[in-house]
Amino acid sequence: RRRTTSTIVMKNLLHEWKRFINETVVTVDFDDTLKFKDSHTANPIIVNKIKKLINKGHTIHVVSSRKPGEVLDKRQEYSDAYEEMEDFLISNELRIEKIHLTSWGDKGKIISNLESVMHFDDSERVWRELEDYPNVKLIKVDPNSGKVIKDEY
Repeated sequence: RRRTTSTIVMKNLLHEWKRFINETVVTVDFDDTLKFKDSHTANPIIVNKIKKLINKGHTIHVVSSRKPGEVLDKRQEYSDAYEEMEDFLISNELRIEKIHLTSWGDKGKIISNLESVMHFDDSERVWRELEDYPNVKLIKVDPNSGKVIKDEY
């Protein structure tokens, strides 16, 4: 079945218009926010919050401090951090736009460049970093329990 050029153009325009109207970017940390490092299990509290945001039309990006070669889950042979994270995201049915690894650099710059309106994180270092970005609502996550410490939405 062939599509005409105008049909393809119109479909692309509608897609972009829907994104413009409905979507905002939300960012989330991976380790001890989405997935507990020690037990290698999902944090159901944050996973469910992210799923709700996805269902409301938000675009989700993972922003992690890890380096590309840092694989923490040794139960399987992952080639890199991206593969480990993607496997987790797929198995938990989380539709994520992109994974960003900072190699232990500043998360704030990436979060700001993505124009994220909200960021979930368990790191006090990142909490301090995001004080320089007042347009980002910070959702503080307790790294031990996975519960939200500060919920602004």
